[in-house]
Amino acid sequence: GEIRRAAELFERQLATAGEIGDRRNESNALGGLGLTQYVMGESRAAAQLFNQQLAITREIGDRRGEAAALSNLGNACATLEYTPQAIAYHEQALTIAREMSDRRAEATALGGLGVAEYLAGDIPRSVELLEAQLKLTREIHDLRGEALALGNLGEARIVAGAPEAAIDPLKQAYQVAHQIGDLQAQANARFHLAIALDRTGDRPQAVCEAENALELFRLADHPAADTVRKQLQAWQA
Repeated sequence: GEIRRAAELFERQLATAGEIGDRRNESNALGGLGLTQYVMGESRAAAQLFNQQLAITREIGDRRGEAAALSNLGNACATLEYTPQAIAYHEQALTIAREMSDRRAEATALGGLGVAEYLAGDIPRSVELLEAQLKLTREIHDLRGEALALGNLGEARIVAGAPEAAIDPLKQAYQVAHQIGDLQAQANARFHLAIALDRTGDRPQAVCEAENALELFRLADHPAADTVRKQLQAWQA
């Protein structure tokens, strides 16, 4: 959860890798730095870093790194509402992951593709992909991926107009994220749980969950705290 400190360390890694001509570590640092920008809501800056990461991985023939860069780019494009590009990047990542039999990378690509598909309006396809991601993360005992998959599935069900069906996966997402100490995932799960509860008519409990999410986003020094604060103000007006 110490995003700013992580960014400082990735910048140092990037500088050192550049000094010694270590292209693999340079691409890793670009990816890590891009992720810190993405988490902080700077998706356009993140996409620029991921593009640099992708170029280096292709230059040095790092297929695993290429899949990661493509997934990262897909997530950034989805946030920027470049949905067709996001889908294309995630499909490329999924192809590479399956070629390498990399199940963790496959789960990541399935999740990213699922999110992009629901942004594109194909909710049934989205839910299918996210359920496949969840199944795979559980098979490989990837708790961080499981928390992400559960959160994505809950969000997709909210978008699909089924908030009641979103409540259980969002509660599970919070529990898994809490188990591994992922503050951002905890906050995201509780905020979307608040949205789901409000849409089922339980605004008092929704406000309670949103207040908990706000505190977690504050602890993580995350800009999404402003979004939660505005929602609370709207509900309490």
